Amino acid sequence: MVSDAKIASGIDAAKIGAGAVSNTEFGYLDGVTSALQTQLDAKQAAGNYITALTGDATASGPGSAALTLATVNGNTGSFGSSTAIPSFTVNAKGLITAAGTNAVVAPAGTLTGTSLASNVVSSSLTSVGTLGALTVTGNITNSALTASQITATDGSKNLVSLSTATYPSLTELSYVKGATSSIQTQLAAKADYSFKTIAISGQSDVVADSSTDTLTLVAGSNITLTTNASTDTITIAASGGGGGGGGYETIQEEGSGLTQRDTINFVGAGITAADDAGNSRTNVTLDATLNGIAALTTAADQMIVSTGVDTFATETFKKNTTGAAVTYTDTASIAWTGTTAPSGTLTAQYSYETIGNYTFLTLTLAYSVAGSALTRVTFDIPSGLPTPLAMSGQGASNRIYTVGSGGMAPGLTSTIANNSKVYLSRNASNANKIAVEGASGTHQVVFVSLAYPS
Repeated sequence: MVSDAKIASGIDAAKIGAGAVSNTEFGYLDGVTSALQTQLDAKQAAGNYITALTGDATASGPGSAALTLATVNGNTGSFGSSTAIPSFTVNAKGLITAAGTNAVVAPAGTLTGTSLASNVVSSSLTSVGTLGALTVTGNITNSALTASQITATDGSKNLVSLSTATYPSLTELSYVKGATSSIQTQLAAKADYSFKTIAISGQSDVVADSSTDTLTLVAGSNITLTTNASTDTITIAASGGGGGGGGYETIQEEGSGLTQRDTINFVGAGITAADDAGNSRTNVTLDATLNGIAALTTAADQMIVSTGVDTFATETFKKNTTGAAVTYTDTASIAWTGTTAPSGTLTAQYSYETIGNYTFLTLTLAYSVAGSALTRVTFDIPSGLPTPLAMSGQGASNRIYTVGSGGMAPGLTSTIANNSKVYLSRNASNANKIAVEGASGTHQVVFVSLAYPS
């Protein structure tokens, strides 16, 4: 027997058997774990193996190949949320051909007794089926309602908020708290305000503080108050002074109220007062003098004059509106006699008063530049003054009506010219003229003061 020790390392495969196997081929036996023929018999025959996949999944060989699944649903992504559950469509091959979400709806079958089943308690429900009873341990929020308003059901049994424009607010509703019986019954048993407010002209109002408040009447000076509980009456009586009943409520002087007294006293002979018991009144009488004055019909610019015992009439009393000098506007009528008339700025003013049938006139003409050798000037009486009255024998032209005072002077502070004359006359044209004459001189100022009948 040949032992291992006697066999040289690395026997050539050609020396084994018929020598048909090379060393390389012989090395392929390394790693074989069972009979080669058995393993080969279990393998697919050449030409019958799969080289590609088609259909719902595709791949191509030979060798290792990636498997690609066919697209059967274009809606990709994640499905389901806190308020919705995922929904899928699966075909006969088990493939999902459609995907989406549906709102969480809890049908009645998901309820256990009066509580939601544990598998839907944490869901955000948008609607539920018909409930026999519902127990909620937390808050219920309905976004369709208005905060802080009373909630009720409408005709369709939906929850709605009751507007405070029509229904009580929560604050108003809270006033009911504490009522111990029917409010209407209690109100009906209470007394209404007979007079909530008592008002007296010129005084502060007396206002009842409650339905049981008491009004107290206080008797003033010379007033007695008497009550009668059986007839529910109060008698108010004057206890002094006036001598009878109501009397005068208010006495005024030129519209201002006087302090009320028990007695009215008329002082002076012009007014007398007497009791008229038959007519239940007091008669106040004016004497004949006052009645005569009261009977006059007066108008503007008039005064009262006595024409006899207790008889009166009115006479004109008029003066220029302001009582001060006014501008003389009839300057175009001024005509001078002499060498040179005065010139420059003219200040012409007058004032007048008419009492009865007499007019009193004062007039001044003052120029800034004096004239020369002047002896006379004439001009119209101021417009608007009464027309002079022509007495008997004075009606013809160039006749003098009346004589006044004044004259011409060289200045406002100068001495009036000698032989100065002032008179009112009618000229050849029957026009009423004021004439001023004096010694010849360099005059620039004219003074006139006269009175004439009208």
